[in-house]
Amino acid sequence: MKKLSLLYAFLFVAAFVSCKDEDEDPTFKKSDFLGKWEETASTPPDDESETCTTSKEEIEITDDDIKVTSTCDGFSGSIDYPYTFDNKRTLTVTITILTETITMKTKILELSGTTMKVENYYNGTKAETVTYKKV
Repeated sequence: MKKLSLLYAFLFVAAFVSCKDEDEDPTFKKSDFLGKWEETASTPPDDESETCTTSKEEIEITDDDIKVTSTCDGFSGSIDYPYTFDNKRTLTVTITILTETITMKTKILELSGTTMKVENYYNGTKAETVTYKKV
């Protein structure tokens, strides 16, 4: 009987230890974030390189590209970037300008219906946190 009690105690501890951690990072499907998003809030870049007094950003995410449209003090421009998705929470854009390769990663922090909050990284350094609403 004592051996049986020890076996039950061991099985209980093993089951408790092997339970999935509820605090794991969430994962998303590509279909969760496809569409057009408008910036509603952002932290300034860490290097304080922001020179616009009024700025606005919209992104449109399709299956293959991210189209970024930015407006700075009344001037507007847009560019399309092909991206990859890790099937968890990170979108990666890699571009090469002349001999320099730049890797931009967008990590989705929160995504609920019409709101998406992300962290943007440039060459491994966190640049900003941005909140978007779906339009």
